[in-house]
Amino acid sequence: MLKTNETPNNRRILSVLIFTILFILSSGFYSYPSRKKTQTKKADYIEIWHSFSQSKKELLNSQIERYNNLNQSIKVKSVFKGKPEDLYLDLLARENLPSIAIVPTFYLKVLAEMDLIIDLGGYLPSKLKKDIPEKFWDSVTVNGKIYGLPFIYTFPVFFINQNIIQSRGIPYTEEPANWDQIFNTLKRIKETTDKYGVYIPTDSLYDYIEYVESYTDKKVYFKDRIDISSDSAIEAMDVLQKAIYELRYMPEKLTPEEAQNMFFSGKLAIILSDASNLVNFKSTIPYILGVWPLPFGKNTRPMLIGTSFVIINSSKRYENESYKVLEYLLKYENILRWYTHTGAPPIRNSIKESLELLVFYEENPNHLIITNEAEKADVFNPDFDYISYNKIVKKAIEEIIINEKSASLIMKKAQSELEALQK
Repeated sequence: MLKTNETPNNRRILSVLIFTILFILSSGFYSYPSRKKTQTKKADYIEIWHSFSQSKKELLNSQIERYNNLNQSIKVKSVFKGKPEDLYLDLLARENLPSIAIVPTFYLKVLAEMDLIIDLGGYLPSKLKKDIPEKFWDSVTVNGKIYGLPFIYTFPVFFINQNIIQSRGIPYTEEPANWDQIFNTLKRIKETTDKYGVYIPTDSLYDYIEYVESYTDKKVYFKDRIDISSDSAIEAMDVLQKAIYELRYMPEKLTPEEAQNMFFSGKLAIILSDASNLVNFKSTIPYILGVWPLPFGKNTRPMLIGTSFVIINSSKRYENESYKVLEYLLKYENILRWYTHTGAPPIRNSIKESLELLVFYEENPNHLIITNEAEKADVFNPDFDYISYNKIVKKAIEEIIINEKSASLIMKKAQSELEALQK
């Protein structure tokens, strides 16, 4: 028999050692492989945060799906973050940040100053820069650096239930030149139908600016400030309050979503809403849809409000991979679908001049109305903290429109609060 130097003591030590190693491996104390697995999982996809409505979300997801089918390395997924302000605040929280976000351009200044997003200047091909007019690049530029890729720019227009308007003998193609004509139309609707005439949202600072500047033909918005306490601005709010509670042209105390449902059901003749809702509205309503631009005078013009793609400040690898995703989403055929499948006006010269779009306009004249109006527009790009200003103005509007308080008193008080922010 073969002899060894093994003793009972040695065997016991060896058994204990083997048991200890097996225990460590099975209990997870040997943790390096699990960390490596987590890192690999993180690299499996690029996340895009957005705040799009259902129809726009479906369009975005369809393009992401096509990208994923073409690219087998790193996948892309979208995450809905609620309202734009919710998305913005989640970015500021810096927890579980995405690789890409689609954000309103008026948030870029703060995001750039907090080093949350990267300068995209080094990525941009000269062809893309030339294809997009300068005013849109200005809206994504902070301190001389480009932090966003211009995406969807839009503005409010009147959507018209043509069946109601035409039954009152009002040609739907007759775009109102001023607010007197609008109120004459609302009066006829009130006198001859059981429908409400119009819904005008005042749910944000931007909504307020568009309505008041259209009604007064006087500026209330300046790049670094707003003036909501002038006599004409106060008159505009008095008129809106009267249209709701005295003349009954407008339903009271509705959210924009509730007003949309009323419009879809045929109980509301006209609604002021985002131009990019055109296709969604057309596919939802059972009647003929028309479009009227807001009337502006010699001193004011419509303002486009924009969203842009931003890349979140992360590792260099994620920056490069993220830009590849954006290159795909910004390809000609993909961007063209955003214009034809939403109602937002085109901003890229190559698309505005394309044969595809000209043919599309022949069959879809409402889109052409929106595009022509957008050509006159400025771009909304405030040089102030939009969230803080918006909070003050929204509260003031609620006091006037919901609680029926005096527009003069409320707006003068709100103006003092706005001016305090500038000091």
